[in-house]
Amino acid sequence: MPTNPRNDARPARKTILALLCLTLGGGVYTDVSHGALTPVGERASEDDKAPPSIASTVERPAEVKKRALGQERVSPDDSAGPHAFSVEDQERIERLGLQPDTFRVQFHDRRSIDRLRASWRQARQDGLRIVHVGDSHVQNGAIHKELRSLLRPELGDGGHGLLFPYSAAKTYAPKSYRSRHRGRWTYAKSWKLPAELPLGVTGMSVETRNPDASFTLTFKEPVPDHWRRLRIYCDRGRKSFDLKVDSGGRTTVIRVHPKEDDGKPYVEAVLPKVGQSVRVRMRRRGPRQKRFQLHGMSLESVNQGGLVVHNGGVGASRFRAILHEAHFESHLTALEPDLVIVEYGTNDYLYEDRIKPELESEIRESIGRIRRAVPDAMILLVSAQDLYRKSKNLKSGVTYSDLLHKIAAEESVGIFDWYWISGGGRTLPAWRDARLARKDLIHLTSRGYRFKGRLLAHALRETFGWLDQNPSAERLVLDREPLKRALAAMPSEAELASRAAEETAPKPLEGAIIYRVKPGECLAGIATRNGVTVKEIMTWNRMKNRRVHAGRELQLVVGNR
Repeated sequence: MPTNPRNDARPARKTILALLCLTLGGGVYTDVSHGALTPVGERASEDDKAPPSIASTVERPAEVKKRALGQERVSPDDSAGPHAFSVEDQERIERLGLQPDTFRVQFHDRRSIDRLRASWRQARQDGLRIVHVGDSHVQNGAIHKELRSLLRPELGDGGHGLLFPYSAAKTYAPKSYRSRHRGRWTYAKSWKLPAELPLGVTGMSVETRNPDASFTLTFKEPVPDHWRRLRIYCDRGRKSFDLKVDSGGRTTVIRVHPKEDDGKPYVEAVLPKVGQSVRVRMRRRGPRQKRFQLHGMSLESVNQGGLVVHNGGVGASRFRAILHEAHFESHLTALEPDLVIVEYGTNDYLYEDRIKPELESEIRESIGRIRRAVPDAMILLVSAQDLYRKSKNLKSGVTYSDLLHKIAAEESVGIFDWYWISGGGRTLPAWRDARLARKDLIHLTSRGYRFKGRLLAHALRETFGWLDQNPSAERLVLDREPLKRALAAMPSEAELASRAAEETAPKPLEGAIIYRVKPGECLAGIATRNGVTVKEIMTWNRMKNRRVHAGRELQLVVGNR
């Protein structure tokens, strides 16, 4: 079917986010101070153009939302602001129908975000540490790589953060480094509970009883010379092997079991040099040493200050994971975060599309564990994006967003409502068409996660700016009711599918005959026997490829041949 590439590259998903209101104290405040989307005059790069889509001829769900509420396009504003989006991201935002005025961190009590803002401003001198725990959306690491790249010029470079030998746990490493290992290792992950090994803040543990075992982490980009402070979170009991760390052509020996108990959940060494990789080998000094159990490592700067982003994501994990990590609190205390981002939920309702009654208590208990470990840190809950399973759109995203808002209000924590920021329900196909989401309609692509990281960084900066402009406001809360009403007014998926089928069905051709495909026939043979070409048959019948099956009816225009 002929399509318009220009229209396909910019799907018309204009959500009604421009109508969202921000509730401040007892009143309602519509935040339009930063303007709307800036028109983009440049075309998207070839890499970012969406592939042609049949669905582009059907009215988009977001268009229905827009019409249902009588939304008009918001007028452009010439004030780009200090943290304006790139041309490419403006194009993506326009294509997806997102509204930048809604990119905020919401909160019901400004005290914790005020503390975060103060730490942010002193980051170059005192450091700013972020711990991000969650599921596969977090383990990917593309979000953290983007945060480091965006924020280091402003906050300084405090090092990489948490590391883990993911290959020893038979899983994938984040985007910033590769992992390989030697010897036999057993492992545990927080998605499989109860865990066979004690877990910490990384959500994974590995153990070896082989004194010749080792693992190597190789960074994909050059490592700054000041990244030399290595902390190894591990079992420090008498039975533990000691370690040899090879880096930058030198070897550092680390004694794991302390002569005197210092109470720390890690051993620390300042490496002479890191180079491009870090190799950790076992060192056995005597018969009592029988194993080594690792919960994670952290590579940080020897200089004071700067940004450190720690990745604690484990694919397939649920919210209850935090409650089953024995060393979670001691590790979190040692990491000293200013901000703890908690991003679960996808696996809590992906398979049954319902919010189980125990989920609320699991979230509250998890917040309690974080508070006990780091009482001064800001806690930021992140809702899950639009999801599909077996081609069916899941409805629980709205309920989960509401649950997080309820908990955020009662527990005085922040929320980055990614469900609505990313467009709301039935919008992930547009992300897929823009090559920002995978075909499974659950995960984003690396490009999509980097885009999400940029939106998160933007939301933090914009929220700090909003706090400066509204020094007496106690809360910043999004009114989601207009979105819910618009989503409810959308046609069902069956209705949209029916419209798509009507649009894509071949129209009757004048003078055409109907040819029924026989068993064993192919398109080339049919074309030859009827004196037409394969290309003509595909055009007449709006076919995307040459595959045909027995019994299919084809239109053939053969009257004048």
